[in-house]
Amino acid sequence: MRGLYWGFGGPGGYANRLCGFADGSWYGSWFMVAMMVLGVALVVVLAIGIFRRGHNGSTYSEALEIVKRRYANGEIDKDTFDRLRKDLR
Repeated sequence: MRGLYWGFGGPGGYANRLCGFADGSWYGSWFMVAMMVLGVALVVVLAIGIFRRGHNGSTYSEALEIVKRRYANGEIDKDTFDRLRKDLR
């Protein structure tokens, strides 16, 4: 009856629900902690990458290069070029 109140005892106990990683050994517990830390770190790195992608100057410079190339190829006239360049800023 030891541990049955919290569900830690018996064949379907705590260790079985955690796929054997927390079977009471020190390395199993540390492995789970390491996996959680790596998971949180991955989420943070991805969030920072998504946040910075929309806030750096490369998007503006790439768009301006496209407008300049279209103007140089004669696809747009000077008025359109000036308007697009103004809109990009």
